[in-house]
Amino acid sequence: MRVDGLADEVGWSRKRLWSRFRSQLGITPKRAARLVRFDHAAHLLAAGHAAASVAAESGYVDQPHLHREVKAFAGLARCRGHCAVARD
Repeated sequence: MRVDGLADEVGWSRKRLWSRFRSQLGITPKRAARLVRFDHAAHLLAAGHAAASVAAESGYVDQPHLHREVKAFAGLARCRGHCAVARD
């Protein structure tokens, strides 16, 4: 769901939703959506699925797009040590 649709759903403006979301969760709605998509992909990768199929199933445009997100969320120095891919 897009931010505009979510804002309409709760009866707020887009700006108000963005502001409340960020103040409550500390991240923007867009970043939250990226994290949810990345989490889904990370679980599939950890289960041994091929990267190309994981990218397609998780809503990435292509495998390089998935790779950039993996680097962004799991490869940052500030994230090391507590952003491991779940293996359950």
